[in-house]
Amino acid sequence: METTGKCFKIHNPIYKNVCCVMLSVLLCLQLKEVEEEILLKNGEIRVLRDSLKTAQQEKEAQRQNQALVETQRLREQSEKEKELSRKVQSLQSELQFKEAEINEMKSKLHSSDKKNSSPLARNRSHVHIT
Repeated sequence: METTGKCFKIHNPIYKNVCCVMLSVLLCLQLKEVEEEILLKNGEIRVLRDSLKTAQQEKEAQRQNQALVETQRLREQSEKEKELSRKVQSLQSELQFKEAEINEMKSKLHSSDKKNSSPLARNRSHVHIT
């Protein structure tokens, strides 16, 4: 039997068994480490998925809220425009009425001036009935 270095170790059955047991223990430890790492990573993934889901839900809620705000703003703007349009129409009607009234007054004034400038009107203004 050789007693030098690797040859002794390779051919020694006790050493082979010890090596196998040690290797098995190391592999078991590595397996446990990897399994724990996988559990940690799965936990991280779950936390990240939950965070992503929460962020997406918040973003969707904000989008819906903004859509509601925009819809309300457009509705209010439309109502204001309708109200302003009604006011403009009312003022235009009032303006037309005032213009017609002014034209009527001008016409009366014009015909009154014609009557006052006629000779009969002048004579009548000088005649006093007692």
